[in-house]
Amino acid sequence: MERKNRFLRPSFLKIDLDRLAQNVRLLKKRLGREVGLMAVVKADGYGHGALPVAKAALVAGANFLGVALVEEGIVLRKTGIDVPISVLYPDFPERAEFFVRHDLIPTVIDEKFARAYVRASKKLRRKRIPFAVKIETGLNRYGVSAEEAVRLTQSLLRHRGALLWELSSHLATASEEDIEFARLQVQRLKDARALFEKAGIYPRYTSLANSGAVLDLPEGYFNLVRVGVLLFGYPSRTAAGGSLPAKPVMFLESRIAQLKTIGPGETVGYGREFGASSERLIATLPLGFSDGYPRHLGNKGWVLVRGKRAPVVGRIAMDAIMVDVTEVPRVRAGDRVVLMGEMGAEKITAEDLAGWIGTSPYEIITRMGVRLPIEYTGKMARKLGFA
Repeated sequence: MERKNRFLRPSFLKIDLDRLAQNVRLLKKRLGREVGLMAVVKADGYGHGALPVAKAALVAGANFLGVALVEEGIVLRKTGIDVPISVLYPDFPERAEFFVRHDLIPTVIDEKFARAYVRASKKLRRKRIPFAVKIETGLNRYGVSAEEAVRLTQSLLRHRGALLWELSSHLATASEEDIEFARLQVQRLKDARALFEKAGIYPRYTSLANSGAVLDLPEGYFNLVRVGVLLFGYPSRTAAGGSLPAKPVMFLESRIAQLKTIGPGETVGYGREFGASSERLIATLPLGFSDGYPRHLGNKGWVLVRGKRAPVVGRIAMDAIMVDVTEVPRVRAGDRVVLMGEMGAEKITAEDLAGWIGTSPYEIITRMGVRLPIEYTGKMARKLGFA
């Protein structure tokens, strides 16, 4: 869904598609020629806009796309994108026909969906029936045992045109300091693939590695990696020490709507959770938690004004954030404010925001609500018609 800044709202997101393209190129170089790259653009491209992100990633060298929901895949198909698109989570039998109609690759973990998918393929006279199966290797979320997966695959392959596109699993600890369990999962998937090959079944792709594993676990690459958050510059470094010079793609900006001076003993915001010990200059910004800026950053967060850090004070309201700009020289109403991004020598990243409130950069970048318009920047944005 496009959220262009039709009314020139002073609070908005900037998405640098040149940085995204460069991140993809770095990933391709890291992976080498023998390993495919699936750009995961679920959750509206992790909040960056699924269509611009998908197109930029493909131009920069990504081979395939991954989404979480069949609806997300349909949106991409309707824009003319024709590369393979995998729906990474299992779905229900009554929705199988959507996969066939829109040429989306399902993740299959049960016979009921498999039968519905085959019926829909025959009904719509599709010659090709690609599918993925997910092996349970230790995350214990979605997936089946290797033995069950072989039986399910054999059942599907009895039908003309059926193709095991991908044998996959999902890591539980890829970004953690101790990656021994991740190595165990790699071995479990290798064992599962060997079981498939013993049965005479050879998947086109085997996939386990995610963003964290790209940095720390090359033995988990197999011949396809699924990368989501690292496309957008996170994590900059994992707990185990792996890194890639990828850069953040998303920036959040606003402007000062009002300045007011409060005296000692006065308070700011709902619940009066910030009290002034001396005279303070308070700036009000026209955005709030309904725009995705975390409510828990009240009295914890920082912003950049005129190249200086200024603390967020008081509770974050639905539509307003207050900032103490007393120490910012020559501050004025209308001044640009960076809540996530760079200004002069200073910068604030999604990792900073996440660290201040004990969450993850994933949550920060995906929660920027539907109200915030997006401005796409860079040569790639102009090339693709988004700027």
